[in-house]
Amino acid sequence: MVKGTEYRWRGADGREHVLTPDAGWSYNPGRRDLGAEAADRMIAKIDAAPPDLAAAAVGQPWNNPLFRRHVKDYAYPDARGDWPVALMPAHLLARIGGKSRTTRLSTWTANKQKENHADLDPGDYARVQNILNTGEVFMEGTDRVIGYLEIDGRLWAAAVKATADGSESYLLTLHRAHDRNLAAARRELKSIDREGE
Repeated sequence: MVKGTEYRWRGADGREHVLTPDAGWSYNPGRRDLGAEAADRMIAKIDAAPPDLAAAAVGQPWNNPLFRRHVKDYAYPDARGDWPVALMPAHLLARIGGKSRTTRLSTWTANKQKENHADLDPGDYARVQNILNTGEVFMEGTDRVIGYLEIDGRLWAAAVKATADGSESYLLTLHRAHDRNLAAARRELKSIDREGE
């Protein structure tokens, strides 16, 4: 962001006045909005692609330096746009009332993850697809699921939610979990098997 020069002075009335010529230079709407527009277009193409191409497109965003910046770098808090991190299995998508099979990581969630789960590496987001495909998944309310899966000796959890109109689905959280979390889910939530029953 470019800051304009500020001119300050005290007027005859004793009040301080501030003048910033061409304040528009301190805000670049194109930079702010193009990221979101590009992300939406990319996700629309992924949703329209055959399953094998869609999986390849979503498969490894963590190798992309822009994705790494999105999930790890605090120097870009104004970054906009969603990143595709997984393809929702059809039976889970139907359960949450979703229409888009592409699960997004929003800027808001990425920033929340940086704060609450700073130990995550961008490569950890590969686990979301594994959790959704092969994990033990439970319904949380009517529009979200949470899945658990042990990977490399550690229990992981990922939660995904559909928007109210079902047009988009978002990753809410990815984190290391404890056995007690899975035990509570088994006690309190409805389990969904891989066929959707």
